[in-house]
Amino acid sequence: MSRRASSTNASSVTRLVLALCLVGALFVGLFYDAPYAYADERVSVVDLSNADESLDGAEVVFICEAIGDIINGHGGFVWVAAGPCPDGRNESSAKEAAGAVQTDDVASSAQANASISVYMTREAAAQISNLGRYHVIGATLEITGVFHLACDEHQGLSDVHASSVRVIDAGGSISEQPDRWLLISGVLLAFTGVLFMLVFRILKERMR
Repeated sequence: MSRRASSTNASSVTRLVLALCLVGALFVGLFYDAPYAYADERVSVVDLSNADESLDGAEVVFICEAIGDIINGHGGFVWVAAGPCPDGRNESSAKEAAGAVQTDDVASSAQANASISVYMTREAAAQISNLGRYHVIGATLEITGVFHLACDEHQGLSDVHASSVRVIDAGGSISEQPDRWLLISGVLLAFTGVLFMLVFRILKERMR
């Protein structure tokens, strides 16, 4: 009887141990990848322009406009300046989503002055058909790469070493369309002027 009781107790203990092992395995499975959850952290150009040590060495993903000029680097690499997209996409940073509040003036100023240098292969840069400048919208790019707050390879420059460059929109020249309401206002003003001249001439003739 005691042997049967001992066997039953041993079986219960074994089941308990197995259950605890299963719970532990599930816990590890759920949280083991947590350090990598932010490996491909989606950020903005403004975030990178104002980044601190917390992003240094992180793999980031961001959407940007290719601006300025493509500058030759070494060993088949080039530099491309990345600025915020004209349509403002991907400019809601994780910090803002967490509750950080900026005034419109401060946010607009930060976005207008933000930029980050991207180090990429010449082949990747060959996809860029337009660079943002006066009357030209640069190509919209989605870039994945490692952010360096003070890159050891490039004299302490803050940059992103791109591992993937994808063109979302090719960009192109901005054709200035005339303002329709301004055109209509001009025509109406000219018509009113001619009408006043005719009325003045008719009144002048009658006064003779």
